[in-house]
Amino acid sequence: MELVYLLYSFILKISLLLFVFTYGYIKRSSYLISNTKFILLFIIHFGMCIVSWMLSRESSDAITYYNTAMSSGSWSSLFGTGASFIKFIIYPFVKYLKFDFLLLFILFSSISFYGFLIFNKILMKLKSSKPISILGINIATIVLFLPGFHLWTSPMGKDSLTLFLTMALFYKMIFLNKQKIISIVLILVGLFFIRFYIVVYLFLGLTLYYAINALKKTKYFLWFIGFVIIITAIYFIAKYKFNIDVFEYIENKLNFVTRYAVRKIDLGSYINPKDYNIFQKIIIYLFGPDLISAQNLIQRYVAIENILLLIIIIKGAFSFSFKQIFKNVTMTVLFFYSIIFLFVNAYFIYNLGLANRQKFMIIPVIIIILTYSNLKKQSFKPNEYK
Repeated sequence: MELVYLLYSFILKISLLLFVFTYGYIKRSSYLISNTKFILLFIIHFGMCIVSWMLSRESSDAITYYNTAMSSGSWSSLFGTGASFIKFIIYPFVKYLKFDFLLLFILFSSISFYGFLIFNKILMKLKSSKPISILGINIATIVLFLPGFHLWTSPMGKDSLTLFLTMALFYKMIFLNKQKIISIVLILVGLFFIRFYIVVYLFLGLTLYYAINALKKTKYFLWFIGFVIIITAIYFIAKYKFNIDVFEYIENKLNFVTRYAVRKIDLGSYINPKDYNIFQKIIIYLFGPDLISAQNLIQRYVAIENILLLIIIIKGAFSFSFKQIFKNVTMTVLFFYSIIFLFVNAYFIYNLGLANRQKFMIIPVIIIILTYSNLKKQSFKPNEYK
């Protein structure tokens, strides 16, 4: 019986990989990726999937999700947001289809692989005649093939799904047409259950866009005033009716993560968030650890990738144009979204490993913004694409 199960699992793994490769290869022209880049991307992505699986077998969020789904006697009891939603998703695969841990990794990696293809498609559609490059290599290509990027977005968990859903969402937002509104709503619902704060940040980014246009267009001003009134009302209802104070919650959470980090600071990847101001935290969030503070081989490799990311962002900043960004609604919203994301997530950062994983939710957005900003010498608008 054990041999039959092993054969079943092996056939499923090979079949899934063949399907992902074949379907992607057939559709490669629609993703605007060359044969060579597609094959290289496939090899790197699923190579990192295996590495991630090997690193996750003993202790990780992924193995916790898997063991919980295995031991649970009720599918409905797992329903929830965040980690609970991942357990809810994998339950039928574990219980009914008998997927093992590696097969689940391949399944989730298959989803995130198409996230990378959509990311490439966005960048290629926004590519200028003189793209931002380092040593003659387009920065978009460098980021697309960073092994660390694939390592953190290939495991069975929230990051794989988040990459795919955000890239699909941003593609539809940038190249918007009326037929895609329903799919945008469905993606937002999915993101809400996986990482609800992404939806909140996008909503706040849209609100800031309305605020900037408040003095120019009366209807936006009225929408913005209405939003402020609603938010103010919600705040006071939460505070005086339900005894929930947002600012007190933020302070309590910072104190909690500080105490947690201080207890484990000797482990090497933990930092005390109260030792740094918000701008230092953002730098640490995006580019930590560095080569000097790195304490092992893995951290040293991560530090090398962080140096590349730092050079990429600095290089992109030289051609950055606020005027170009604010010409387009979607890019303005994504710009504010990235600022809010960085300030909020970096504010509570206490672990460099966690930061390195989380930052790959925002790095693609930064690269998209920098790429679009470099279009300032061209006349077409992204939402002209269908």
